[in-house]
Amino acid sequence: MYLVWYDGDKPLSPGEVKAHETFLGLRMGTDLLPNFRRGGTVQNRWLQDRDAIAKGTSYTGLYGTTMQDIAVQESMGPIQDRTIEHLGLTDKAIVRMRKILLGLAKQTKEGEEPPISALHSDYGTIRSAAAVMDRGSDWVGQLFGESLKAHVSAE
Repeated sequence: MYLVWYDGDKPLSPGEVKAHETFLGLRMGTDLLPNFRRGGTVQNRWLQDRDAIAKGTSYTGLYGTTMQDIAVQESMGPIQDRTIEHLGLTDKAIVRMRKILLGLAKQTKEGEEPPISALHSDYGTIRSAAAVMDRGSDWVGQLFGESLKAHVSAE
């Protein structure tokens, strides 16, 4: 896994670098071994601090967002059979995203290039964003653009 952070206007200060390393759990000698690997593994439960969970000082017992991500990814187990899943009304976004992904996979299999603008983006201009939309808004069109919307069937 590689993580890159930078400021396009100036070099990061030592304090900014330390803050990122601390937040992510990438402190050499504390979170990272001399070979840049982590001490936390599935065998030792990713060094989970169960006492911190019991005391309420840590929700996961894992230090740093990176270790939390690793633990989630490594503990997922085999791919699940989704054909026997019972999704409810609150799972509409999951159903919608799966339809989008399956449609894009089908296009790729058929030799078409998926209409994903990110494949042709200048990543130097990309910034994160958040949106609050009214119920019933065209969120696919607003967030992903008309080219993707045209390839997603309406529910």
